[in-house]
Amino acid sequence: MAGIEKWIEEHDGDLSDDIEDEHLWLPSTLPESDREEICRNDIARIEAKLRKGQCRDALDKLRKQLHTKSHFVKHRNLDLRGQQANTHVTSFLARFDSKINAAAAKYCVAWSALLELVGISELEREKEFQCLEAKDIVAPIDTMLGVRSTTGMRGRTRSERDTFRGFGQGYQTTLWIWLASGVWDDEVDGGLNDVLRVEWGKSHARAQRWNEEVYLLKEEMWQTRQFLAWRAKEWGSVATLSHQDAQIVAGAAAYANRQAAIQRVLLAHFTVLWGARVSANDTAGEDEITTYFAENEDDFDDDEG
Repeated sequence: MAGIEKWIEEHDGDLSDDIEDEHLWLPSTLPESDREEICRNDIARIEAKLRKGQCRDALDKLRKQLHTKSHFVKHRNLDLRGQQANTHVTSFLARFDSKINAAAAKYCVAWSALLELVGISELEREKEFQCLEAKDIVAPIDTMLGVRSTTGMRGRTRSERDTFRGFGQGYQTTLWIWLASGVWDDEVDGGLNDVLRVEWGKSHARAQRWNEEVYLLKEEMWQTRQFLAWRAKEWGSVATLSHQDAQIVAGAAAYANRQAAIQRVLLAHFTVLWGARVSANDTAGEDEITTYFAENEDDFDDDEG
């Protein structure tokens, strides 16, 4: 890099005799104002490519360590009993934590350098690498709901954990580290691919259940309106019943008209509240309700008054 010696003399006053403390002064460590002048011949672009490879390698190691640790956590929770066995596996899992932290730290260093070289706008456009936070370091098969999970609760405050445990699998999402490039490479452990296939199947099933719940909710909304319209008609027919005692007839008619008015008010309220959010397959029912409103428009005006 042309001019780097002069720049180091001007900006790096702390020189050390220890080779391990020697600064490499890569393009990512230079200020942006001086980088273009010093780093010629696409040196910055070359480092950016190397940093991307470093990010991929770090993510690959992180995913493998999380996948392996999750397997042992599951084995501990299901099969191990007794203090001695749990103490042994806890110390064993602690070694995985150190490897996970090392891989995460390696990724963070590479990502920070890449951020300096290409900028946040390019990283957001490519959507391959993101800022790694503590809450992202979670195995794909963790439910993130179990009290005994050692990886699912990392990075969450106590109130967040208590709230999160109350949600079902429908609120579970797949973290970005398991969607990043490289997860499906041929060199990745086949067991990890199987886990991700299972996770995809679970996600697909959750989406299908949500769609089913939405359909059932719309159907219930339509049935509620149909029922209220039917109840209003039923009470209207009760008001026309004949009886020998005129006072009984008047009292029954007043009570029936009041109940019919209540049903119509509820029907009007739910119609305004829900609008067209009813079952799309029941257009005939919608036409029937529209006709009912047109026939009883005067009654609705009286009820509101």
